[in-house]
Amino acid sequence: MDSYKSDGNWDSYEPIGEIDGRKAARAVAKGASGQGGCSALIDAGGGVVIVDVVGVMRDSVPDTCGEAERAARQIAPKLPK
Repeated sequence: MDSYKSDGNWDSYEPIGEIDGRKAARAVAKGASGQGGCSALIDAGGGVVIVDVVGVMRDSVPDTCGEAERAARQIAPKLPK
């Protein structure tokens, strides 16, 4: 997870604590601020799973980061530790 924060591919990157006992963060891809998309990143089995939510039209999904985190919380228990 820590390498994802410093790799420079994000307009914003914010650690959000843990999801299902795993490090987690939310991020917006570089150049995508204000475009209606967000990613939730969670540690999984020695790697990272990235859950992306992107609205078809700007603001078509009111809280893309919240939806990405919600999806990450649903799949996290099924991922390898």
